[in-house]
Amino acid sequence: MSEENTNVEPPEAPSGGDSLRDDVAKAFDEVESREAPPPDNKAAPTPARAPDVPPGERLRGPDGRFQAQDGLQKPPAGPAAATKPAPGPVPSATPPAAQKPPVAPPEAPAALRPPTSWKPAIREHWAKVPPEVQQEVLRRESEVARAMQEGARHREALAQVQAVLGPFSANIAATGGDALGAMQSLFQADHTLRHGSVAEKAQLAATIIKNYGVDIRALDAVLAGQPMADDPNAQLAAQLRREMQQQLQPLMGYFNQVQGTRQQALNQINTNAVSEVDAFGQDAAHEFFDAVREDMADIMDLHTARGQAITLQEAYDRAINFHPQVREVVAKRAEAERANAAAAAAQRARRTAASISSSPAPAGAVPGPASDDRRATIAAAWDDAAAS
Repeated sequence: MSEENTNVEPPEAPSGGDSLRDDVAKAFDEVESREAPPPDNKAAPTPARAPDVPPGERLRGPDGRFQAQDGLQKPPAGPAAATKPAPGPVPSATPPAAQKPPVAPPEAPAALRPPTSWKPAIREHWAKVPPEVQQEVLRRESEVARAMQEGARHREALAQVQAVLGPFSANIAATGGDALGAMQSLFQADHTLRHGSVAEKAQLAATIIKNYGVDIRALDAVLAGQPMADDPNAQLAAQLRREMQQQLQPLMGYFNQVQGTRQQALNQINTNAVSEVDAFGQDAAHEFFDAVREDMADIMDLHTARGQAITLQEAYDRAINFHPQVREVVAKRAEAERANAAAAAAQRARRTAASISSSPAPAGAVPGPASDDRRATIAAAWDDAAAS
């Protein structure tokens, strides 16, 4: 009996939690609760309390250590505890399907395209420009395009006004003023006739009659509703026009005939020119005709304006020199042809030198440096081949 009492502390009277024993027991419980594994969902059987341990006291294990309050004994420390596998990561309570998908990194901004108004050679440097400068350039290009569109509308409106004022430009110039001054005067007169007083209207009508030479009697007849007598000067002018037309009719007929003949000749020349140009462009020797035809037309128009004659071949050659890409291609081909010609000449020279060295010397030939020098012989053969 005394042997069993050695594992159990003698009971002490409860002191309301103020004793040192209770403080130590509470601290021990907190440490073991943090280190203890999570409890299973299944209810574990409560161990039976020793009958000789009073209520409120903690049980001790076989090794003399206190047991946990839930009745589970702490696993002993030793080799068995060292071989226990480390606890793995606690599985998340959220199922994999409910977890948020990984956020993809933001995509790189798309590369900005150079303005279409730039020349192809300048566009090659667009990638070297910093992105913020590219955005500023595109913004400025957009503003310029918008301004050009607005300017086009203003230019169109101005063109319509000029088309209306065009037939009367001589009258406006005769007054010594400009179009804006004439328009202002006419609008002012219209405003006076519509909204002016009786005196202002009469004064303006008198000014018009005086400045434009309106006949008072004719104006009075028109205002009274009387028929106006025919103007004898108008009848004479009409008679003169009829007589002039009769006199000029043969001359006008001859002029029309000459004009028709000239127009037929011009049409024939244009037809022949078109046919000649088409044949020239279809020739295989003029493979760059489509690329330089516009330049050829400009060159021929320039020479025609100067009164100079130029052939299609001359215009074609000059147009090629004006076109950078075509000029480069033609230069490379010419260089390749010169290299091939030099190689062919060298081949002929080698064959000629071989035939000379293998043929016997003619009878009576005097040996000497001139006939025995193989280098001089080959050089002479080379010159003969190049001359041929």
